[in-house]
Amino acid sequence: MELDMEAMAASIGVSVPVIRFLLCFVATIPVSFLWRLVPGRVAKHLYSAIAGALLSYLSFGFSSNLHFLVPMLSGYAAMVLYRPKCGIITFFLGFGYLIGCHVYYMSGDAWKQGGIDATGALMVLTLKVISCAMNYNDGLLKEEDLREAQKKHRLIKLPSLIEYFGYCLCCGSHFAGPVYEMKDYLDWTEGKGIWAHSEKGPSPSPYVATLRALAQAAFCMAMYLNLAPYHPLSWFTDPAYHKWGFWRKLSYQYMSGFTMRWKYYFIWSISEASIIISGLGFSGWTESSPPKPKWDQAKLVDILGFELAKSSVLLPLVWNIQVSTWLRHYVYERLVKKGKKPGFFQLLATQTVSAVWHGLYPGYIIFFVQSALMIAGSRAIYQWEKAVPANMGLMKKALALMNFVYTLLVLNYSCVGFMVLSMHETLASYGSVYYIGTILPIAMIVLGYVIPVKPARSKDRKEQLSVARQKIQVQNHLNRLNKPAVKTIQSPDGDIIDCVHMSHQPAFDHPFLKDHKVQMRPSYHPEGLFDENKVSDTDTEKPKQHSNSITQLWHINGKCPQGTIPIRRTKEEDVLRASSVKRYGKKKHRAIPQPRSADPDLINESGHQHAIAYVEGGKYYGAKATINVWEPKIQQPNEFSLSQLWILGGSFGEDLNSIEAGWQVSPDLYGDNNTRLFTYWTSDAYQATGCYNLLCSGFIQINSEIAMGASISPVSAYRNSQYDISILVWKDPKEGHWWMQFGNDYVLGYWPSFLFSYLADSASMIEWGGEVVNSEPDGHHTSTQMGSGRFPEEGFGKSSYFRNIQVVDDSNNLKAPKGLGTFTEQSNCYDVQTGSNGDWGHYFYYGGPGKNPNCP
Repeated sequence: MELDMEAMAASIGVSVPVIRFLLCFVATIPVSFLWRLVPGRVAKHLYSAIAGALLSYLSFGFSSNLHFLVPMLSGYAAMVLYRPKCGIITFFLGFGYLIGCHVYYMSGDAWKQGGIDATGALMVLTLKVISCAMNYNDGLLKEEDLREAQKKHRLIKLPSLIEYFGYCLCCGSHFAGPVYEMKDYLDWTEGKGIWAHSEKGPSPSPYVATLRALAQAAFCMAMYLNLAPYHPLSWFTDPAYHKWGFWRKLSYQYMSGFTMRWKYYFIWSISEASIIISGLGFSGWTESSPPKPKWDQAKLVDILGFELAKSSVLLPLVWNIQVSTWLRHYVYERLVKKGKKPGFFQLLATQTVSAVWHGLYPGYIIFFVQSALMIAGSRAIYQWEKAVPANMGLMKKALALMNFVYTLLVLNYSCVGFMVLSMHETLASYGSVYYIGTILPIAMIVLGYVIPVKPARSKDRKEQLSVARQKIQVQNHLNRLNKPAVKTIQSPDGDIIDCVHMSHQPAFDHPFLKDHKVQMRPSYHPEGLFDENKVSDTDTEKPKQHSNSITQLWHINGKCPQGTIPIRRTKEEDVLRASSVKRYGKKKHRAIPQPRSADPDLINESGHQHAIAYVEGGKYYGAKATINVWEPKIQQPNEFSLSQLWILGGSFGEDLNSIEAGWQVSPDLYGDNNTRLFTYWTSDAYQATGCYNLLCSGFIQINSEIAMGASISPVSAYRNSQYDISILVWKDPKEGHWWMQFGNDYVLGYWPSFLFSYLADSASMIEWGGEVVNSEPDGHHTSTQMGSGRFPEEGFGKSSYFRNIQVVDDSNNLKAPKGLGTFTEQSNCYDVQTGSNGDWGHYFYYGGPGKNPNCP
């Protein structure tokens, strides 16, 4: 076998250790594929750890795994023994050991001369260990003190030892990267977050993306093998080279750098293929229609983006992408003091850490210091380009071209040090072109001070002050909404659920509720609740019932303790999406369907369209329905689609009282397209009172298991499994409060009667159905779907439905509604059809696609 390997190595001009490494490296692709077939979470962690250790042994020998154990165990020990400082301890221990190995093995010389050892893999492993410890450290800190990346990746719970080893050695990904986060690894292994099973369809297939990465790897290897013989690094010290003219030397520097990069492109393409085929490379879906899977978690380099970079500032974003991201999150950003902007110090420190990570060769140090100068000089050119007025387009283009040429020249001049490593060869190469690549960046930096950018105009200054004031307003609002948490739970969909003591919930910010004694249960339940278990199994036109078939996504990661309530944490970006801080969490005026008016002018004015069933003309003390749950498509972020029941009192003027509950998809309110449980109330037609969920004082929650505004899972799929939720809202005849129940088991809380005027007595109208917002002007229609996006006549499994529709009468009994009417503004866009039978009671199908040939 050794002779065969020697022959293989000789055929492509590499050493036996390198060919052995390459064979094991390529083997990470089938090894990663087989990970998908391993059953069970613990088995997957074991497979990851054992496969990674075995590949390391075959590549570098037994000593490699001993080297890996040192940073892995020291990092885990730091997390166990001293969590408050485990991040910084692991940083210095990990880098200290890595530097020792670099010095001992002189790995740079070995790589340069065609050899290889385990230090390259140790480099990647060190970054993984440090990030895990820092994220566990961040789990102790207050969220308001964390940056967005820290909030996303922080670890509340210590990973088990087998999870930790699986993460560190996962299927040989430590050979060349990418560096990924422990939280992503756990979500991937456990099928959570973006890797959770979706009712949209099967998991994305990785095979096309894997083949694309392999084709890229083959092309890169071909480029390297064909170019490398003509551009040896030894020429930089050859006397013949120094006799060449200036431009020929400069072009040779460019071609040397260009040639050597293809070796890295090949390695990273193989690594990308390995991560993609395992599924870990998946990073979500595009917003296109139909959506396409993204594989950015595996992306290590953007070849065209690097070779044609318009600015040096862009280079770290497209070269060794995951390591650059690591340096930004764990070095650059953490060196910036709160309230301060990053400067040259943070840039230089980050580049220095990167240099030390690569090894203590003078060429590395020179290259990364040179890179800091290169980026700073490029920024100066970019600032001049930004300062040029818009009407001087030619000057802007000239400066943009100047930045591109500058980047091309200085990059390939600088990277000689990275390739040759020694001080003598680096300085000989730089000196041969009169240090042009060092003088130019310094000149640009100096000129940046000599020719400063003009100060911002007064209008810009006003805008800056306005932004600053808005930030203060947003932060103050967040401080009011986000109450101190007893426990925090990270939901797979990105939500943060705070378990807040019941007495600290937002309801008690209301001046009339400061001394309110919480009523822990209603005095009376409505009688005659529809028995959900009596649905006939022989009726093929109706769904079979499944108890507890719907949950909320955050339940996957924990539950709130008794005595607390779960509250979806409001983030800064949530508030910033609103038209103003004051209007955050509030509906617009005129959002109630008015069955007595289908005036087209009213439709265009309100922008809301409905398909509902309703009763009116009596006194109503509550309503109930079981609502089919879907995930309708939303055309514009400022539109929404919901399905709910309305408890209404008063006229449809400024005195309207309303209590609403159901499910909705609202990108503007929640920042995503998830289907979520929601409530709303108002006592003045949405003008000043009321809000969604718990985003203002009013609703008093007593339940510790259901979070208002949290995602519902699973949802119904076309011609597939159907899911529904049951909602009951009724007025307690003794206390007068309006109570809400979710499903058969969860009494969520109540709206105190004093919040309302008309509803303090009873409701005069009940409505059930769907609503969308149409943002299209001039009578045109949105393609935002209502319900399932299908018209009612398609029936069960295709169209959305409400079933078991009931009202609560003055005797606190649930009764079938009498005189059930229907209403829709334009039935060609969204429609509704009612029916009744023994199993479903009164029901209706409703919804539609919006814009279509009959609804322009």
